[in-house]
Amino acid sequence: MLVLKVLLLIIFVIGLIIFINFINTIYEEKFEFRPFSKGMFTMQMIISACILGGMMWYDKIKGGNGDLLNPIIIIILGIIILIATIIYTYKKTNLIYGTVANFINLLILFIASYAMILFVLWCILNIIVIMTAKPVYVVNK
Repeated sequence: MLVLKVLLLIIFVIGLIIFINFINTIYEEKFEFRPFSKGMFTMQMIISACILGGMMWYDKIKGGNGDLLNPIIIIILGIIILIATIIYTYKKTNLIYGTVANFINLLILFIASYAMILFVLWCILNIIVIMTAKPVYVVNK
């Protein structure tokens, strides 16, 4: 069953890459603009880090005696960058193609945000497991 899940994940990722390349070629031919380029992906990761980091920081400070303005400013910065990328996409394309590209970008941003949380949790759990592992000694050689 695990092998099937891994194969489905690999097929999904390959299909997503093929779909994104297909969309990029359509936008490249029509508008000379690639909505799923390295720059746009970097902006999505910055937006995701700002919004998620600000929300996690806000939740951490909310019960204590911390300054609540700092995480709110980081969240607002992420939202401003998000709005700027949406406006940039609309300027480079028309209304219909811009809406499709922004919808797909926001969907990828949503998935990437939760994937980032799961990745951080996975890293923390791996560090805990490594730190609590006991040494193994070979008694009979």
